[in-house]
Amino acid sequence: MALATRSSRRASGRRWLAVGVVVTILVLLIDASVRSRSPDPTRRLAGSVWADKVFALVQQSNVQGRELTAFLADTSPSSGAAVRLQLGDVRSGAASTLRAAQALGTPVAMSGVAGLLDTCLLVRSQEATAITGAVFHALAAPIGVGAITSASKVLAAGVQRLEVADAACALFAKDLPGWLHVRAPASQWIHGTGGPGTTPAGEAVFLTALHRRVNLKARSAVAIEAISTTPSAVGTRNGVQILTSGHQLTVDVVVGNTGNRPEQNLTLSASIAPATGTSTAHAYVGSLQPGTSDALTLSGLAPPIGRKVTLTVTLTPAAGDPAKPKTTTLEFEMPSPNSSVPTTSSTTTTSHKTTTSGSSGTTGTSGSTTTSTTGSTTTTTSGTSGTGVSGTGATGVSGTTTPTT
Repeated sequence: MALATRSSRRASGRRWLAVGVVVTILVLLIDASVRSRSPDPTRRLAGSVWADKVFALVQQSNVQGRELTAFLADTSPSSGAAVRLQLGDVRSGAASTLRAAQALGTPVAMSGVAGLLDTCLLVRSQEATAITGAVFHALAAPIGVGAITSASKVLAAGVQRLEVADAACALFAKDLPGWLHVRAPASQWIHGTGGPGTTPAGEAVFLTALHRRVNLKARSAVAIEAISTTPSAVGTRNGVQILTSGHQLTVDVVVGNTGNRPEQNLTLSASIAPATGTSTAHAYVGSLQPGTSDALTLSGLAPPIGRKVTLTVTLTPAAGDPAKPKTTTLEFEMPSPNSSVPTTSSTTTTSHKTTTSGSSGTTGTSGSTTTSTTGSTTTTTSGTSGTGVSGTGATGVSGTTTPTT
């Protein structure tokens, strides 16, 4: 009987010991959890001091963002010196803000959110430098030598990366610990993106107009920046774009004002020849400020199946406007469902491949054909009997001009 009692006491002691260990572990876990959510006063004070310094840097970055936004939206006459000063301030300011943030001692509790802010400020500094260099390069080179095309790609890519930086800054503000009881200032450099102005073609319009704005002499100029079709091209055959089959053709066009004065009441037209139904479509642009662009859609065109078709797109300024009309053409074919389709990929985007139309010749008897190809896009202008473009002689023979930018 005594042995049984001693054994029961040992088992009971072991059970209480196990319960004590479990309770101790739970207490430690709860204490650690409480400490992680609500740090001691010293850590909380360090976090608050750090946040105050960081918020001041975010406000500095916001000033730089407003300066860049103002530059990208400006359409007024300017000078090369003013542009360099404005962008130089953005570039040097963004670099200075980044260095100041990196020099701060980051509390351990803030290391995660600090990484988001560092990413935001780093990207902003890098893209401010890249955009500034691209704009300076475009302004230093004559229009038409390719500098604007390359700079427009850098500018469009920079805007996209700055959107990523904005997203990182928003996450920084969202992920600040609640125990700080503070709210970070909102910070966004890029607003209202997604339109044609944020594409390389749209940025080319902006840079071309900027190039002309720094020269205060009035200049009127419009451009057809890009063309795409629906159905889209899937390849080429003998220089002719092959589209997927369809009963109707829709044409999307990006037009731009590349001069330094506003353009009003422009007409965009598209025509196809031959056609099985509707052969023309029109759209209108009420106003285009210098350096801006607009995307328009022309629909309802009915091309034949299995035949080569010529698409002609023309942008015409209002009567009395000194800007010259711009015309771009391309050839395509919608194959029958049973025909073979080339596998070579193709795009219908064009950039600065336009034909300038002038006055008609007096008795032009034959036109000429000038073909220039960019990628897989073919731009062709054909003269016709009695309408030789820009013909000025007695016979007005072969008067087309096809400038390329």
